[in-house]
Parts: sequence; structure tokens; C-alpha cells
Amino acid sequence: MTAEVDWGEAKVLLAGVVVEVGLFLMRACFSGAAFVMAFEVQSQQAFFEGHVHALSWFGGVFETIRYENVPRHIFVVLFPTAKCARPSVAPVLTGADRSVAALAAT
Repeated sequence: MTAEVDWGEAKVLLAGVVVEVGLFLMRACFSGAAFVMAFEVQSQQAFFEGHVHALSWFGGVFETIRYENVPRHIFVVLFPTAKCARPSVAPVLTGADRSVAALAAT
């Protein structure tokens, strides 16, 4: 099974004030089921928290996760150019990286 993770933004009315929030989205590619969570900021902590909640909601892990539109400040920390053979290719996690803990140790 494969999933895609994407970041986006939305303007929402919060306590009477229009604010912009970051949206974490994980979508199961075959079923189309989607998990969306809003965050105050698009931070590394929000990135990991989104994964934890999404994988809990889906009831398990995916064999492969593809990433799109991950903010550069998160991408550089997770996949430093010095450690990645092909920095121009979007990262794909496979069965060997099945947990958020494995991702955090990268």
C-alpha cells in the first residue's frame, strides 16, 4: 500500500479572526481515503505529529510514502543533501522505514 503526504495552507476563521493555517494531508493512493489535520505552523514537530495521528487513523503503516510540497526547512533536516545520493528526487520511504521513529533517526 502506498500513501502520499502533502502540505498546504488554508484561511480559517478562528475566534473571530481570519488566520492562515498549515494543512497536513495523508492520502491512501488505492482507496483514496484521506486524513487532514490543521497546524498553526508548518514545523518539523507538526510534520511528525501529523504522521502519528494519520497512521493511527489509518490503523497502521504504509509500505511506501511519497512526499510533495514539504517545506524546505523540514525537507533539509530530514533528507540532508550530503546524505542523499540524488537531492533532486523527492524522497520515498519504503518498508524499511515503517515508523515515524525510523524517519526521525534519518
